[in-house]
Amino acid sequence: MENDGLWSLLNTPLISGVVCVILATLLQINIESLRLNKKFFKEIPCYVKEAGVNSLLFRFFYKEIPLEKIKPLSAKQKKVAISCSFIIALIIGGFSYYTVKIVIETPKGYTNLKFIDTNEKFTLSEHDAISYPDKSQWRLNQDVCHSDTYQNLSKHFNISYDLLFMVCTTVGLDKERVKIKALVDKFEVDRVFVGVLLLVFGVYALFFIMALCSPLVITPKLLKYWHNYLEKKYMCL
Repeated sequence: MENDGLWSLLNTPLISGVVCVILATLLQINIESLRLNKKFFKEIPCYVKEAGVNSLLFRFFYKEIPLEKIKPLSAKQKKVAISCSFIIALIIGGFSYYTVKIVIETPKGYTNLKFIDTNEKFTLSEHDAISYPDKSQWRLNQDVCHSDTYQNLSKHFNISYDLLFMVCTTVGLDKERVKIKALVDKFEVDRVFVGVLLLVFGVYALFFIMALCSPLVITPKLLKYWHNYLEKKYMCL
């Protein structure tokens, strides 16, 4: 049976490249964060709380700089942070949607496969096979397979002869049930694993976006606090 499963559907060159880049970046930002915040439980300066800065956000993502040395963010820094955050969110959202769509649209008792030779996608169970993602294109079982010649069925359903031959010599046959059941069971395991992976991946991406955007939130508050502090100081003189 020449086909591939869920990981093949997700493992396109584009998606694989994007995932590797994001994972490497997330790892780098995580290492950098740990390096800058070795003393995670150290006491937060009073001015941070007084400025209305979230303590957790400050602990995780903001490099501690003396208040008097904090400078406003440049327009370029803001654009880079916002653009990168938007791109990461878009990529994560698209990858998650594509993955969840495959998992949800594959019925219980089926596996979602891709025929390697022709890149045709379909769902397969012990009793039949259904076209994917357009499920209305064809549905093959032994009754359909014996209703006409393979050549005519291939033309009628607009399906490659090789895939039709593979399906018709597989589904509903006792000698192939064990192989199909193994594929279905593997898909169920992959379904759970991919769900957990997406959750972990999403959390890391969220922290990455927070790391990029935290200066946009924290810096203005600290600058405002410092400005107010100086005003009060000189007014009292």
